[in-house]
Amino acid sequence: MNPRYFKEQICEELDGACDYLKKAIDTFAAHEEWSEHFRKMADMEQEHATTLYKMFMEVYAKSQGKDAYMTQMRDGIMDCFSTKMRKIEDLKTTYDMMQLKEYEKEVVHAPAYVRTVNPQ
Repeated sequence: MNPRYFKEQICEELDGACDYLKKAIDTFAAHEEWSEHFRKMADMEQEHATTLYKMFMEVYAKSQGKDAYMTQMRDGIMDCFSTKMRKIEDLKTTYDMMQLKEYEKEVVHAPAYVRTVNPQ
């Protein structure tokens, strides 16, 4: 397999995960079901990128770091992976906060007997 393929594909998958998470956030209020689908699709894209990353690292390990081109591709993959994964985690945090806020609204408007978690 061509190392450049791994680099391009990993970055593309991570970009896709970011795009899907942005869509999940954007559609949260108007289309909650769509939002959940976008979140799941983002998770799948992230999983694809992680699988490709592991595959590349297997190929890289076989080269024992002696191939300058492989090392250059590894560095590019590591940079893309770390930068995009931070962005993905930020977007997931935003999405999770939106879900929590929505849940809190529902609990506040629920009857008292529903809100009572530990009635002692």
